[in-house]
Amino acid sequence: MRKKINNYKFELTFLSILIIGFLFRYLNNFDQMFWNDENYTLFITDPSIKFKEFLERHKSIDESPILYFYILRIINNISYSAEHLRLSSIIFSTLSIIASYKLFRIFYDKQTSLFCLAIISLNIFLIWQAKEARIASSIVFFGIINIILFYKFLINNSPKYKLSLFLINL
Repeated sequence: MRKKINNYKFELTFLSILIIGFLFRYLNNFDQMFWNDENYTLFITDPSIKFKEFLERHKSIDESPILYFYILRIINNISYSAEHLRLSSIIFSTLSIIASYKLFRIFYDKQTSLFCLAIISLNIFLIWQAKEARIASSIVFFGIINIILFYKFLINNSPKYKLSLFLINL
């Protein structure tokens, strides 16, 4: 019974930290002015243009990896707006919180991992980056996933982890 209560408290704390992290990233996000680079990102990821023009716009305007812009282009198929670009940063940043916990659990116990999760969730830089349609939030997310996969590859040299590591680095 005591273990069940402790698991319940842990899950409640984990969920609370995740919700607080999401809210810090989400609140006051859409009433701020859009920067020129965010407008360029919106211009590059216009879903109504042909793929060739998408490639040309990316090549002439931005040096960030094209996969980021391609993911945003897919998101823009749902709704083409600058707000959805910022929402993608919020999503990547929130997923980074979850991925961070998975990374911490590799090296630490539950309690220490939960404390580390709170620090990541309240990190002012990560919150600030999630409030803009920039590549930083997705880089943090894919970087953490890359570290987790690399660790698992080192522990278990299986084809599954080789392929996963290859794809995430691609």
